[in-house]
Amino acid sequence: MSEESAGALVAPSSTLSTRPSGGVPSRNPRFFGREAVLSQLDDSVRRRPGNVTVLFGPLGVGKRQIAIEYVHAEESRLGGVCWIKAGSSVRERADLLSGPTDDERLPNKAGLVVLEGLRSCAEMGDYVSPDTESRVLVTSSHGSAGDWQAWAEVVPVAPWERSEAIGYLRACVPSLGVEDAGHIASALGDLPLALAQTVTWLEHRGTSAGFMDVLRQRPRVVLGTRGPDHYAGSFITRIEDARNALAKIDLWLVRLLDATALLGPDPLPTRAIRPGVFYRPDDATVRTEFAITTAALLSAWPVIATSGLASLDQGLLRVSPAYCTIVRGFLSVDDMSHATRWADPLLKTLSPVNGVPDRRRRRDRWPSVLPLFLSHDPQDVHTRDGLAVLREAYEHMIDTGRWRRVLGLLESLYRRGESLFPADSVVLDIGATLVRAYTCVHRYADAVEIGRTLHNSRAAKYGVTASSTLRCASELIIPLGGCGEFVAALELGEETTMAQRAVFVAGSRDRLLTDSRCAAVERMAGRWAEAVTIGEATLTGQRLELGEQNPDTMSTAYELGCAYEMSGVHVGRALDLLADTLHDQRRTLDREHPDTDRTAAAYQLAYFGAYGKLESATECRLVLERLRREFGGQDRDVYRVEQALIASKLAR
Repeated sequence: MSEESAGALVAPSSTLSTRPSGGVPSRNPRFFGREAVLSQLDDSVRRRPGNVTVLFGPLGVGKRQIAIEYVHAEESRLGGVCWIKAGSSVRERADLLSGPTDDERLPNKAGLVVLEGLRSCAEMGDYVSPDTESRVLVTSSHGSAGDWQAWAEVVPVAPWERSEAIGYLRACVPSLGVEDAGHIASALGDLPLALAQTVTWLEHRGTSAGFMDVLRQRPRVVLGTRGPDHYAGSFITRIEDARNALAKIDLWLVRLLDATALLGPDPLPTRAIRPGVFYRPDDATVRTEFAITTAALLSAWPVIATSGLASLDQGLLRVSPAYCTIVRGFLSVDDMSHATRWADPLLKTLSPVNGVPDRRRRRDRWPSVLPLFLSHDPQDVHTRDGLAVLREAYEHMIDTGRWRRVLGLLESLYRRGESLFPADSVVLDIGATLVRAYTCVHRYADAVEIGRTLHNSRAAKYGVTASSTLRCASELIIPLGGCGEFVAALELGEETTMAQRAVFVAGSRDRLLTDSRCAAVERMAGRWAEAVTIGEATLTGQRLELGEQNPDTMSTAYELGCAYEMSGVHVGRALDLLADTLHDQRRTLDREHPDTDRTAAAYQLAYFGAYGKLESATECRLVLERLRREFGGQDRDVYRVEQALIASKLAR
């Protein structure tokens, strides 16, 4: 088919040339933008006689239309042009020369030879004599820029800049607002061919909102019909051609491409793939799996990058944003099933938890791969591995204080796990993470409901004194206290502590964590003396066993500092402990982590109680704004900080 729209359709030119000889396609009457690329192309062609210039870029960026525009604009200076489409027959090439020829390749007489859609430099000899004196211009989406640079000058062609894409859409459809045009351009990766088809649809059929709905659900309707003016085919046709060519090499490459698109449009950092062996779904049946090495997976990415639907640059595999947008509606049911199953092992190879035991190193490795995990719909998971690695990603988000960002995803993952593997251990683990998230956002009733269900399931599956059952019981202590069930929470804490003594050694993390939770409930109940006694002993043990900057240790220190402040007789201790804890949290967590903000608020309140003023009203307002945004205006700390700010202002 005709390749991409360079700048697509805006205002018809008043001086359009007719179709010239030499097979040059007709000029696009509404070509748009691309001044910088045209200038670079002209500079390369004019100063490199007898050599090759390559317009290189992914599908849909407009290489063909740029070449057409350039040839028409500079025809008088080029000294004759022959335009050849890669794959054309000998007869078609002979027609360009207005007569038969003994040589299937073009002679030297053309000033410029354009080879459209060449797949590699090795193919050029099939069309142009090695000793040609003609300038040669190639358009290609295949291979990499580095491959072409070894023997030609590459002029890279990227999608439009966002402002350029918006300008094009609004010039063609004046009723389209800037925001709507931006949404469309973003969804289609600013690709001119796709946007040209969008204009055709919008001009005849409806609104931008309607277009976006159809694009996601039935992309063939808007991108699979015939191409816009002066285009022989559609964007969907071009995608199908690229996928079919890749499938001829190996069908599993197409599965990988589709799976990566489902996780897109963020780039996949191939260097983040952990070494080892994993299992890929077999193409013949969704029930059979077999092993493949990481090395084989890594070798697949360069091949996928040759499809034109993806690019590999400096260890980042980028799938076309437009392909990422339409892949769900584009794939058949069978293709989608394979793609979603492929995504599970792909995510497993990227998980920092795999082969990185150190929690801090693991945390440093999450940011580069996290967007891929967060973009994957939990309802698309098919395997236990997929459930486990998504839970790990959501657990990391909770560790970094972004629990609200993943709460809905966690709920969806838990439902998906229950539908696939009811009462399986991985599903129970997801449930435990969900209880933690509910506790963090103070949805205590939800945490109690899920927590009790999990505790019963673990007790039935593993026994009431199993370590996992006891951990589940411990996780219920604070949610029960948060619901006002202080007696039940403390009774559960006492029962859990007694049972844990027979399972865990003295000073173990689990026993200390249960004690810390009991101290927190004592504080909630207003029993500061008991909270101080338990908290001091627990904090000493955690500092010894876990270290001062362990999150559990810092959480206990915060609770103890609050108990000190509540007592009214240990305010000095409260200020010292909260100041130290705040310093550690800012270093270890983040200055704007919700736990850090809680400690900062507690410190300001303790300072106000001791001196009748705030240490920093500015800092207090910032903390208050973040706490209100995170927990709402009914939160106890939010209310107390607001009152302290009012009192401090009145005191001045």
